[in-house]
Amino acid sequence: MKTNSLKNRVLAVCAAWLCAISTPAAPPGTVVVWGSHLGGSTNVPPGVTNVTAIAAGASLSLALKSDGTIVAWGYNGEVLTNVPPGLSNVTAIAAGDGNTLALRSDGTVAAWGYYAWDSHTPTTAPAGLSGVTAIAGGFSHSVALKSNGTVVAWGDNSFGQTTVPAGLSNVRAVAAGLHMTVALKSDGTVVAWGWGGVPQGLSNVTAIASSSGHTLALKRDGTVVAWGYNDYGQTNVPFGLSNVTAIAAGGTCPFDCAGNSVALRSDGTVVAWGWITNVPAGLSNVTAIAVGFGHTVALLDCAPRVPSLQARTSGHELILSWPTNAVGFTLQSTLQLSPTAIWVDVTNAPAVVGTQFTITNCFSSSAQFYRLRKL
Repeated sequence: MKTNSLKNRVLAVCAAWLCAISTPAAPPGTVVVWGSHLGGSTNVPPGVTNVTAIAAGASLSLALKSDGTIVAWGYNGEVLTNVPPGLSNVTAIAAGDGNTLALRSDGTVAAWGYYAWDSHTPTTAPAGLSGVTAIAGGFSHSVALKSNGTVVAWGDNSFGQTTVPAGLSNVRAVAAGLHMTVALKSDGTVVAWGWGGVPQGLSNVTAIASSSGHTLALKRDGTVVAWGYNDYGQTNVPFGLSNVTAIAAGGTCPFDCAGNSVALRSDGTVVAWGWITNVPAGLSNVTAIAVGFGHTVALLDCAPRVPSLQARTSGHELILSWPTNAVGFTLQSTLQLSPTAIWVDVTNAPAVVGTQFTITNCFSSSAQFYRLRKL
């Protein structure tokens, strides 16, 4: 049934989704950490189970649990591990050098800690910030992606890293590094501002990561492109690396840009290069990765977790998102549900391991039904 009612459209989309996905969820996620927090233990605290997402700061590890709460451990010099009391309904987490961010289900952002080398600047999100769908933490600044495809940045602006380019739109992912902010647009191109740029001709990008002076881009064909500081070989992508589904960058600067790069492959294994290249022997079933200064965090599941539809409204838009660690899914849409329904692949919104993607239906557009197809 077609309708221009936003409420009815939500119901229609949910019904279509439930018909397409009925497989039971996988066992709860577990977390593995290796390396050093430089002042704090990397041992995962007891009770850290049912984890759905992970993040890493310079000397901090974060885990988002399925109940929307956060567990943090590691170095507490900037009160990074002091998660604000009562923080709940969290859907995404991020960390920079000394700043920590949490995105709530209502599109607002919580932030705590201090920016690196500037303990007098609070990390608090700008007043009135809402409609956020993704977050990123840099060396001394923070970034938020809004549901309308625009970007908001705050914190240190010594290199122009929080001066968002005028007219920037259609952004689908953000990353923050050393005095640099990176945005991935829906057409697969990348925009960067602050201290750094983008390789000429870079296209067909599906994910980005940035850290201590270097940046990574994951291309649609499963290969990785890296640029920036290369003091420890962090931009020397291993020859023949392919079938990559997620990337992460870590390290510290500015005095000695010791950088780490990590890639997650479709078979659940991890490859690392740069300053720290060790990966625990036999590590497998990895579904998400995060990198700090001297440590790496991995989220494990014994089996893929099937997507779970989340729908919310923002103004005159319906926003659909689906966190998943399962590979091989293609998002499809159709204008009608009937025996002759024609399902069309939705471009620029792939379901990729360890990432939550969002698609937006404008209120004024035609009714759409969505499903995920397992290839």
